[in-house]
Amino acid sequence: MRLNQPKNIITLVQVISIALVHCDPRDILPIHCKGQCVPLEDCHLDDYEVDRIGKITPGIRFCGDTNLMCCVDLKKQPDTVAQTKCMDYTNLKEFCLTEPLIHNGTKAKPLEIKFMVAIKYNGSTICGGTLISENFVLTAAHCFDKYNIAASDIGVIVGAHNLKNSGVPYNISSIIVHPDYRPYFADIALLKLDKVAKFPSKIFKPACLPRTNGSELEGFTVAGWGPIAENTSPDELRKGSLVPSTRCKDLAVPFNEDMEICAHPVNDGPGEACKGDSGGPLFSNYTGYDSCLTEIFGVVAGGHECHTAASSTRYTRVSVFRKWIESVVWPKEYEEYISNEKEYIQK
Repeated sequence: MRLNQPKNIITLVQVISIALVHCDPRDILPIHCKGQCVPLEDCHLDDYEVDRIGKITPGIRFCGDTNLMCCVDLKKQPDTVAQTKCMDYTNLKEFCLTEPLIHNGTKAKPLEIKFMVAIKYNGSTICGGTLISENFVLTAAHCFDKYNIAASDIGVIVGAHNLKNSGVPYNISSIIVHPDYRPYFADIALLKLDKVAKFPSKIFKPACLPRTNGSELEGFTVAGWGPIAENTSPDELRKGSLVPSTRCKDLAVPFNEDMEICAHPVNDGPGEACKGDSGGPLFSNYTGYDSCLTEIFGVVAGGHECHTAASSTRYTRVSVFRKWIESVVWPKEYEEYISNEKEYIQK
């Protein structure tokens, strides 16, 4: 895909290994660019995301002229911390499944979505989440808005399928909400488990942070325990197949395409996320590792009333917050990565 004008988040895939640098947003002199100063649409990206959203990420480095940017060859650029961790999982004995995940129908099979987490408060499931490491669960910040919740009040069931008799329970030692969170903005949070969830496990496994912003995908899967009808919530995990949507532009709260993903069920069939699914994952198989790894592209944030025609849901775009997540989940590795990244850019 070629873009004729700049957009806040751009992902071009499988072209050549050249990408824009994430660095200080201040303009630089062309002589200081370690690549070529070219128009945005002429800088081809290889599974690499670029964004310009102020505080959350540093932005694009321009070459003095706002129409030109420093386009740098990233062949030698180290993998992100999340990518490295994700590949490390594949080396664990018995980590990979023997057959691909199944994405048709509405009822998930036991142990099919092993990264799924149920978040419990006072015995009730209030939200979903995603296991992304041995110590952390990714979820939505708004899950904790209406409750005066301490970490000690929260429990999770990791690898849950049937809420009555599956998964492994853990307590939570801390709730870490994104510092820029406000309703419908930066709606993302991390829960730290009180003890390590050791891999490999027959019951649970982590999902990967995304390598792209997901704009190149034609479909996703969502999962959760939200209502399947008015006042009817299932005990067993449900899933739905979704496609990218433009319907979120009609939501009461303005939709932010840069920071959110909008999706609705395939052919407007079953599978829409609903109240109770908040915090759960919007995901897809990891290309090349379909039977083993999954990428999480979104976190259920909110949308139209579910169980209605032409409904859709907004999802927090996980790629936007990758560096923040890495800095919390893998702080030592993240500092090393940032150091290596700066060293590479300065060469």
